[in-house]
Amino acid sequence: MGLADVIRSPGMLGHIFIDLANVSIAVTHSHTGPLYWGALRDQFHKTTIAGEGSDPHEKFDYPAFLTKQLVAAVDQAKQNLETVSLSAGTGIEDRIAFNRRFLMKNGLAKTWIGLKHPDVVRAAGPIDPEVGLIRFDSADDGKPRASITCYALHLRLNMRRKHEYAGVVRNQGS
Repeated sequence: MGLADVIRSPGMLGHIFIDLANVSIAVTHSHTGPLYWGALRDQFHKTTIAGEGSDPHEKFDYPAFLTKQLVAAVDQAKQNLETVSLSAGTGIEDRIAFNRRFLMKNGLAKTWIGLKHPDVVRAAGPIDPEVGLIRFDSADDGKPRASITCYALHLRLNMRRKHEYAGVVRNQGS
């Protein structure tokens, strides 16, 4: 059972009176965050417990914590409902993204080898330079209340790093 299924299960959001068919969860991935579920998480967890007696990476029940936080976010959103205007647009940013797979002289593709490597012929594919934005502005004062941005670029760390694009969007976009 995935996270969306858990959130949509009876009892999780029923008190908020939202039709569960209207619940959607948008996510990304992280190489530094905890694993939520799945075969890989289960294998890592079982192997660590078998070898060490406990799993130091799971000092608390992360799936339960995440589920509780998501339900609290929905509660907070419901309490702060307001009329908004919606705007959407796209732009192009083709200076910072790159394809991290490279076609080599021997015909193989390798990842993270870099364009300057002497055996690289070219990038193995295109990038998607389009930046999509949906913004929700307050109908009362016109100020931005929320935004959703879509851009195909692999972040190195997290949004708190002000020089990475996600940090700039978060700090300047609303």
